[in-house]
Amino acid sequence: ILYIILFLASGSQSESVID
Repeated sequence: ILYIILFLASGSQSESVID
């Protein structure tokens, strides 16, 4: 479960960085 949260958080940051 923790990995899922970490993955989602990482994806959110990734989008922010791209933007």
